[in-house]
Amino acid sequence: MSLGIPKDLEEACALIASDNTFKLDVGQVKTSKGKKFVFFEMATIGLSAAIYPDATKAVKGKLSSMKDSALTFLHQETSPKAYLTLNDESKIAVETMLVMVSNTPVLEKTSW
Repeated sequence: MSLGIPKDLEEACALIASDNTFKLDVGQVKTSKGKKFVFFEMATIGLSAAIYPDATKAVKGKLSSMKDSALTFLHQETSPKAYLTLNDESKIAVETMLVMVSNTPVLEKTSW
């Protein structure tokens, strides 16, 4: 949606066939163990990433997964450190339980 790709399949295919291109920023997350993940739209680390799998099950009607989410929350580090580097230059160190980086003006609830 944030890329302007139509939901209609035929319209989306027509857009691909038009050979229309544009530049897109890419973000990267690196874990404390050095593993790197590239993302295009959004990345989240910390509490929301930890409980996301169970929370999505609850939205689909599997309410027992809320217990797992609560236990995950209780076992989280209370003062985790995150280091953010912007444009390979400025490095910011913060103590937080949640970091969300978004590369899009649109956050659609349908994926939750």
